[in-house]
Amino acid sequence: MNGSASRRNRAAWFWAKHELIARWKAFVVLGLLAGVAGGISLAAVAGARRTDAAFPRYRAATGAPDAIVFGTQVGASAADYGPVERLPDVLDSGQFALAALLLKGYPQLGGLAPADSHLYRTVARPLLTSGRLPNPRRIDEVVVNRTAAAKFGLGVGDRVTIISSNDLNAFYGQAPVKGGPTIRARVVGVGDSTMDQLFGPDEPGFVPSGALLSRYGTKQSPAPEGRIAEATNLVVRLRPGADAAKFHRDVARVLHLTADQVDGKPVPGSQIPIRDLAEDDKRVEHATNLERIGLLLFAAAAALASLALVGQAIARAVYAMAVDAPTMRSIGMARPEVVRSLLIPHIATGFLGAGASIGSAALLSPLFPVGLAGRIDPDRGMHFDLVVLVPGAVAVALAVLVAASFAAWRASSKGDRTLLGRTSAIARVARMVLSLPIGLGAGLAVDRGRGPRSLPTRPAIVAAIAAVTGVVGCFGLLHGIDDALQAPMRSGQVWDATAYPQSDEEGAAVRKDVERDPNVLAAGIMERLSMVVRGTEIPVYAVTPMRGRRPFAVIAGRAPRTASDVAVAPASARALGLHVGDRVRIRAGTNAPVTMTVTGITLLPQTPHSSFDQGAALTPAGLTRAANAEAPARYETNEEVTVVASYRDQIGRSVRALHQRTNVEVEGTTTPQDVLNLRNVRPLPRALAGFLVMLGIAALGHALVTAVRRRRHELAILRALGFTPRQTAVTIVAQAGTVALVGLVVGIPLGILLGRQSWQWVADATPLVFAPPVAVTVILLAIPITIVVSNVLAAGPARHAARTRPAEVLRTE
Repeated sequence: MNGSASRRNRAAWFWAKHELIARWKAFVVLGLLAGVAGGISLAAVAGARRTDAAFPRYRAATGAPDAIVFGTQVGASAADYGPVERLPDVLDSGQFALAALLLKGYPQLGGLAPADSHLYRTVARPLLTSGRLPNPRRIDEVVVNRTAAAKFGLGVGDRVTIISSNDLNAFYGQAPVKGGPTIRARVVGVGDSTMDQLFGPDEPGFVPSGALLSRYGTKQSPAPEGRIAEATNLVVRLRPGADAAKFHRDVARVLHLTADQVDGKPVPGSQIPIRDLAEDDKRVEHATNLERIGLLLFAAAAALASLALVGQAIARAVYAMAVDAPTMRSIGMARPEVVRSLLIPHIATGFLGAGASIGSAALLSPLFPVGLAGRIDPDRGMHFDLVVLVPGAVAVALAVLVAASFAAWRASSKGDRTLLGRTSAIARVARMVLSLPIGLGAGLAVDRGRGPRSLPTRPAIVAAIAAVTGVVGCFGLLHGIDDALQAPMRSGQVWDATAYPQSDEEGAAVRKDVERDPNVLAAGIMERLSMVVRGTEIPVYAVTPMRGRRPFAVIAGRAPRTASDVAVAPASARALGLHVGDRVRIRAGTNAPVTMTVTGITLLPQTPHSSFDQGAALTPAGLTRAANAEAPARYETNEEVTVVASYRDQIGRSVRALHQRTNVEVEGTTTPQDVLNLRNVRPLPRALAGFLVMLGIAALGHALVTAVRRRRHELAILRALGFTPRQTAVTIVAQAGTVALVGLVVGIPLGILLGRQSWQWVADATPLVFAPPVAVTVILLAIPITIVVSNVLAAGPARHAARTRPAEVLRTE
């Protein structure tokens, strides 16, 4: 007995060795295919891990700030920030200047220049893609951001000319850029800073050395000829664990302004506004979190598609080896020994796949992270994430062996002794209602069967449903993203133009112009005033209608209607713990606080000083009540009063025309950075849909090929009973068509639901006004394309089935 077993074992090893030598090229190809397929998934998972850590690493590498103290927002253009810089919670600080500095010959290429030697060197350092930072002692060196480099073709070594103004109004577009020094400079670096992300996302910009304003800058405006007029604000890095609320209170204590400190204007009790950058950090983290989730979904889809494609290739290799299995069984080899013989060569395939997966993942690692995370990652390049690669390589090897074991067990069966099993009700109905070839094909699509003649019907149907669901759902999500990018209303930007008059005369001219313009759909006077809510200073808005009405976008509850109503922006509501129905006390300046009711959650204008999800909205009567002053009296303070307008059409032309007619600074709609960040996510749903389509194609193709091979006996009997080759081919085409039909009928509704729910989640997290996304064009195209693809996949197997010779098949069977 033992001698017989030993001989069988030696025969099994000899057979396996022979197959390995004879088919080594095929095993190498299978190993490389498994490695590359697994490496794509591993690279995406490692990229997701790097995406999750990208922003913390960016903050550490650039010295990202935690707050900005805006003296200029209350007219304190020459504020002394020394007391703030000496606060114990301040780790580092730097000042940026509002100064008219441009590069000659490059339209709109300006920036926020450093007013000391700290900004852009120890605080908010640019993340350089090439070159270096400017020498702090030279005035003729600049760094341009990546948008400027891409838009104007600027690079390290290029010569540029800096022009400047001695009039601060030039910074706001209220005066020509002239009167300051003109300096020939050289581009020494390319990269983005935190200030680019905060104030000029996707806008070209540059920063000079701090030595420039140290030599030529002055707080006087207009300044003497040859000097540069500037007004400064403070950028602050806080110590880890510092209390932001305490920092706000400390700034209010050490920089509490009095009337003679704000250009002589009577604003007793005013405080310098502070922009807490923690909310901006949350926006970046939200965007990178979306990218991380997208990469994980992409990795999962790639893994499923890889399993389907590589698994079928391994199965075909095993079946090719198993041609000699009946002979081995006939000489006494047991089934486990046959399985072992078929599996042994694939051990080498598994090891090769594991190694190739690590190598391919490392080679692909420079492509990850993607989007915003890729833009802020301070260490792009090749990486070996051993936490992902080692377990992943083991998983690839095990997947190869499991697939080979499963195929070997099925291939080692003695014969077709097992019956096909009971016919399903769906197949019986199809055969009664439809013509015989189509009914039989439908049965092949839904009846799995048993034993060695069983078909992978369920995987094919599930993959078809997944493919259709993925395409419709992913493109539904893309439709929602594109809609938010193209429709400013979704992010609460309801006004097409905002005019900033600097005097009563300019204000009257702008109001008169918009009232006469027939293209104006709605217009109003918008006031923005800083108020204290639950100890935190936030911007509060109110719009007095001039023509028509354009309320702020409300995403929960309702808009304010009375003087006791307030609507709060989402981020402020979250930070202050406010909900619809709450009662809250609001204080303006030194006035006594007033109690109001939160009636809704609303989106507000995007400004350089606050985001669209920060602040609150009141009615004009509510603002009068809180400020304890009617509008004319309020206009005399440092409050920001603008004229806003919405146009019927030709928006860009109308905005430019308003500026040309009134010579007042006019800005168009500003898309919030939160929405712009969604563009970085767009490639991921496309890639996810692509891999799900590959999965569906692979599973359906495998099911069709398997049906022709495993059901050749039944097809031969049908031919013997009178089926024509054409009818045999129609049977296989009908099988493919049935799978495609099931995929469409089930997948389209699921895809619509998936797209809606995924966009709902993104809209709530961003936040945005939710509009149900339905990719109608994609759905209409998915139907004919799915049918065509199924027919194309069925063409080869159908032709093979039609050419089958019944006599040969039945004789061998």
